[in-house]
Amino acid sequence: MTNMVSDFVKGYINSSSKVLLEYITLDQPFDVLIFIKNFSSSLPQIDRISVYQLINSKNLKIIDSKDFRVKDYSIDDIKNVLKSENYQIFNHFFYIREEVNRLESYESREHIVFNYPIVFPKDKVELDGNYVRIVGYMSIFFSKDLLYQPLKDTVYSIVVNSLIWLLIGIIGVFIFAILITKPIYLIISAVRRIRSGDLDFKIEIKTKDELGLLSSQFNDMVLHLREKIEMQKFVSKQTTRVIESKIREGGALNPHKENVVVFFADIRGFTSMSELLEPDKVIEILNYYFEEMSKIIIEQGGDIDKYVGDQIFAIFKGEDKDLKAIHSAILIQEMIKNKNKEKTFDIEIKVGIGINMGEVVAGKMGSSVRMDYTVIGDVVNTGARLCSVAGPYEIIVSENIYNNLKDTYSFVKKEKIKLKGKAKEVVVYSLVYQ
Repeated sequence: MTNMVSDFVKGYINSSSKVLLEYITLDQPFDVLIFIKNFSSSLPQIDRISVYQLINSKNLKIIDSKDFRVKDYSIDDIKNVLKSENYQIFNHFFYIREEVNRLESYESREHIVFNYPIVFPKDKVELDGNYVRIVGYMSIFFSKDLLYQPLKDTVYSIVVNSLIWLLIGIIGVFIFAILITKPIYLIISAVRRIRSGDLDFKIEIKTKDELGLLSSQFNDMVLHLREKIEMQKFVSKQTTRVIESKIREGGALNPHKENVVVFFADIRGFTSMSELLEPDKVIEILNYYFEEMSKIIIEQGGDIDKYVGDQIFAIFKGEDKDLKAIHSAILIQEMIKNKNKEKTFDIEIKVGIGINMGEVVAGKMGSSVRMDYTVIGDVVNTGARLCSVAGPYEIIVSENIYNNLKDTYSFVKKEKIKLKGKAKEVVVYSLVYQ
């Protein structure tokens, strides 16, 4: 837009500069005023035209089309028109450097202003450079609002029409998207519910297209997940963690040796008691105490390896594994005593506990039909034997457990006992915890 106006101003200057030069040199400021007033009136975008008459240093006038008046100004005000480094006064006449004898423009907040010097092109002198005589300086003020209004109207019209069509398009796409993506959002919501652990739902998408098939397959997947989660309850957490770790690492469940604490807790006399109870009562009592004992073992950092009849087999690993096992045993015995005092059931439950520590072989064992990840070895067998000789409310530990914790807990050395599978008698210790 500015370039178009600049071309227009150049055309105006080429056609009017000779007339203005004649009026100014003849000192006819009112003719200049009429001339610029007529021109500014013919183009509404021109807000005003000002001409500074510089015939000589003693004849300085401002001619303004907007105020429609001519007034004098002093030589001190010349700095408002020309920069001091661009002009000199020679023989009472003003001369400007030839390189600034050109059309210039700048923008203010309200106007685009074009400035042009009116010169005698043949009256040149050499001072500290090449200079040409200037007799006037014209400034044309174009109103930005009026100049850009047609463009603003066009842009506004384009924007409004574009927004209308865009809004229509958005509404159409939104309606279409709802119809198409609603089933997808149902599936996404279902995935989030699965991530949060909620598997008790079913997606209802009754379409017969690909999304309907996908929802059906998704419901089947949720059903299988529910089945697998239920089956996990029958697998030890140790097995589950090892399998998950190996799958992530891309490795196999290779057998290896490991130093662990084995923990056996057996309900004394429960077999004979169960003969006097109904089957559902037997299972209720066992599950109740297994639940309470398992909570304690897990809270102390142990893993439930398996339940064998009325016995729990657990494993402790890592730092302070022997201390954690002993602490679990004490808490279990205290829990059993409290439950008996509260008479949770009509029968008194008594538990014997055996604890051993040493190196075992860990790995997956079983067949292609049924397999488990567990530990085997003499340490495990000895731990089970210690449990079998432990009396009601008694905690029996092996000699290596005693040696590790004798400064922390009190133990009573028992007579050497003959354990099944052992050629020599074994020294065992009973924990004093009451």
